[in-house]
Amino acid sequence: MQDMPCLLRSGGERMSGSSQFTLVCPWSGGSIMKHSESSNPIFQPVMAGVVLAMGMSVSPLMAAPCGPRTGCAPRSSQAGGCKPASCKPAGSGSAVMIPADKVTRPQGVKPYQGAVDELLAFGETLFKDARLSSNGLSCNSCHANHASYAPSFAQPYPHYVKMADEQGGIKKIELDEMVQLCLLSPMAGKTLPWDSKELAALVAYTAEQQKTFKPSGGAPKTGCAPKMNCAPKGCAPKMGCKPATY
Repeated sequence: MQDMPCLLRSGGERMSGSSQFTLVCPWSGGSIMKHSESSNPIFQPVMAGVVLAMGMSVSPLMAAPCGPRTGCAPRSSQAGGCKPASCKPAGSGSAVMIPADKVTRPQGVKPYQGAVDELLAFGETLFKDARLSSNGLSCNSCHANHASYAPSFAQPYPHYVKMADEQGGIKKIELDEMVQLCLLSPMAGKTLPWDSKELAALVAYTAEQQKTFKPSGGAPKTGCAPKMNCAPKGCAPKMGCKPATY
């Protein structure tokens, strides 16, 4: 029915000399347009053209509903998937050099003191929080289940850590200083205030891990799990992600 063309009917000539025309389309249920015009011989061909155009253009629009565009894939937040930086075991060697003063506790600074249970719980949360980095890594990315710790991790702090020596020329390092070093490399983040609760919590949780760490006698096993490395919403260094603040 919708494919049938519209018809132009003449309503006769009025006394004023004008003619009335009615446009009738079968699919509309009746007339859809009335028009009066002077008896001009040019007008009727023009109206006929209008009717033909409407008959050809309106019916396809009525027959074919507008559908959504297809083929538009969602934009990926990171081309090629999330590829965070890899973590290296302590003492494996790294090209990143860290100024020693950035990871050396200033004299006179007193570390934050708090309830041990509270610090351990908060420290575990921070240990697994990739927002402390700018490349998608968390402490847990490298050290889940004691992975990537060098055998020297079993020794009481301060002690020699090859990674600290290679990257900062530091021959003996405290645990809180080692945490700060890891925040800078490999996590590419920022150091925490020396008297902050966040640093104290990470130190407490890491010290708790140290109690159950047993050196294997061989090379440290790596523990970088890709599923745990991806930062939220495709966060990558080029996007200028900022470390979390608490």
